[in-house]
Amino acid sequence: DIVVALIKELINSSPARQEAMFQLCIEKSFNLSNVKVSQGYFITVVDVITSNVDTTCKLPELLTLAIYKLSDTNFDVRKAAVKMLHWMSTRFFRTSEDTFRLLRSTGVDDTFSRQMIQTAKIFSDKHPELRIEILREVMTRIGNIDRAGQRRMIQK
Repeated sequence: DIVVALIKELINSSPARQEAMFQLCIEKSFNLSNVKVSQGYFITVVDVITSNVDTTCKLPELLTLAIYKLSDTNFDVRKAAVKMLHWMSTRFFRTSEDTFRLLRSTGVDDTFSRQMIQTAKIFSDKHPELRIEILREVMTRIGNIDRAGQRRMIQK
């Protein structure tokens, strides 16, 4: 928690380092060599993004990360993924209809993988222009993820 607070403070207080720090948080969110650290970085990314800190990020990168984290074993991480998806829905797509439905079932452990697949399909159907960019993002990240995570990403 102290490290997460420190990273948030660095991102918020240092515009010169903001983009590099934020990118580091995204990279570490995908890296599962230490699950707790990865989860902490992801919560930081969500907190920074949803507090509207002005930072540069790519939509396909954020979508891939959020949808991937919908299948995390930690409830708080899944809840943060829904928060991030909702923020992206209202900010980039001007809708929140599908993300509200996610809030109800995020806590049910046996459905979170199906939820991830369903959400990825909804975004893909509604925004086919992002398919190639998201596929590139998945292929870029797949080497940093454990086998179970790779299977989940490929299912998307």
